[in-house]
Amino acid sequence: MSWISLVLTTGVAASTGGFTQIDIHSTDGTTLKDLWADGVKTQLGFSVPDFPNMLMLYGPQSPTTFCNGPTCAEVQGDWVIDCLCYLREHGYVRIEATHSAAQAWSIELAKVGDGLLFPQAGSWFMGANIPGEKRDLLCQPNAQQYLKHCRVCADNGYEGFIVSGLSASRPSVGDHLSDLGCKHGLYQIEPLLTRSINEGQLAGSLLHLIRQPAHNLREIVDEYDIGKDDPDKWQYAINDLL
Repeated sequence: MSWISLVLTTGVAASTGGFTQIDIHSTDGTTLKDLWADGVKTQLGFSVPDFPNMLMLYGPQSPTTFCNGPTCAEVQGDWVIDCLCYLREHGYVRIEATHSAAQAWSIELAKVGDGLLFPQAGSWFMGANIPGEKRDLLCQPNAQQYLKHCRVCADNGYEGFIVSGLSASRPSVGDHLSDLGCKHGLYQIEPLLTRSINEGQLAGSLLHLIRQPAHNLREIVDEYDIGKDDPDKWQYAINDLL
């Protein structure tokens, strides 16, 4: 009598598992696994906010499973090589995805998924084979469209990333505050980013304030009841706290 053995791998965390099983911590101590518990967010599948200098290949939110494996790894590898050359040529030593860019890329993939049948099935393409995992389209199914996004990002000086270094210009006050606002869902910060010189100075004072350990951006918003269009309340809060 002969036997046929079947091995079924039904609980594999596709695209994400190879990364979340590594004990990687962000700049604020959060693990990648915990960060992605509420949904994967990356900039073009290459980088995760708060994980500087961590560039991923063949990970979530890139074509991966919808693309020939070696080809996908090669085109992503070429992009990373070009990126590293850019950093070296300009004296940068640090690169990190912004929260706003990662959020925008996740929204882009969700829109792509809405035009497909994948969200209607309980498949591993959506992470549905892992109990408790948020259902998101884990990969970009259109490789050519993905490459277009990658080219635009690179052509615009690696748009969606904050780069810095010994000889690099520092990100602007607006860049820092916009990213903090997106990270914490605090859209009350928007009036300080686009208006008059006085409000620009106010934004600089706010950034100085929240860099101090004693002050937390969300706590300031809640304590002073700051609304979406309230520069006067920002002024009062900053004068009161500084």
